[in-house]
Amino acid sequence: MVTQENTYEWVPGVNDWNPTQSISYEYDNAERLAAKETAFIHAGIPDVKERVTYAYIEDEYLALETSYTWDITTAAFILDERTYYYYAGGVLSVSPGAGAAQVLMISPNPTTDAIQFRLETEAEVRIFDAAGQLLQSGIVQPGETMYLTTLPTGMYYVTAQHGAQFYTGKVLKI
Repeated sequence: MVTQENTYEWVPGVNDWNPTQSISYEYDNAERLAAKETAFIHAGIPDVKERVTYAYIEDEYLALETSYTWDITTAAFILDERTYYYYAGGVLSVSPGAGAAQVLMISPNPTTDAIQFRLETEAEVRIFDAAGQLLQSGIVQPGETMYLTTLPTGMYYVTAQHGAQFYTGKVLKI
């Protein structure tokens, strides 16, 4: 399902309404917000756009928010930021149940196969592709090596969780 919201401003000299902003909301089959695209409209200036997508990983209590900005020269959205949210129960919440993630130190980075994490205790580690698809997970002990043998070259997003502590990082496999 897609809904749209438009904002207009009155232009007195023209005696007409001009659009200033358009927001489209896309929802998934579970009626959760899947994407929000905003266009800022100014006469004579190319539109400024931003897009935010949301991915939910069922039974993992993890949501991924990905922000993109519009690149006028390539006429395409460019990845700006990724944020992971952990939540408790069936309702997504970024209030008291959610915690801010800390930086996950990964080495070597970039890597050809094996990586280690700077962790003080064991943690559940998850590796996601650019689309937010869970590709690999496991419990990792401090100093233990995790292998990316089955993954093709590319950028991967990594999360680690120990109790209420959450960590996120990126690793480039070359």
